[in-house]
Amino acid sequence: MLRIAALLLFTLLPIVSGAETLSYTWMPRTEQEARSIRLGLTLLTLRDRLRNEGVIRQRGDANSATLSQSGSGNRGAIYQRGRDHRASLDQTGNRNAHVIIQGGQGTASDVTQQDGDLGVTLQYGW
Repeated sequence: MLRIAALLLFTLLPIVSGAETLSYTWMPRTEQEARSIRLGLTLLTLRDRLRNEGVIRQRGDANSATLSQSGSGNRGAIYQRGRDHRASLDQTGNRNAHVIIQGGQGTASDVTQQDGDLGVTLQYGW
């Protein structure tokens, strides 16, 4: 019940406050959650037939994205649908994994990872 209340609060608060974007970043707290993120991103990169373990997919107008990786075993993905989104993902070191998903309009995200960081960023703007 507490999770449902928190989800409703998280969803409705930006609307009530007049905010124009909703953003949520999830970082794993356990090794099992970390393995789940790594598996999901591995499947994502296989689906997109990637050789460099990074993908940017854009659909819409005036979107911009940058993805830079140095080190080894890094996986990153940026998906944008809508317009006027901006995202950057910078991965240095080894075994980082992150996905940024943006929808609607006018969201912005800057993520920097070093040595084994994991995460998921979901954003929607109106």
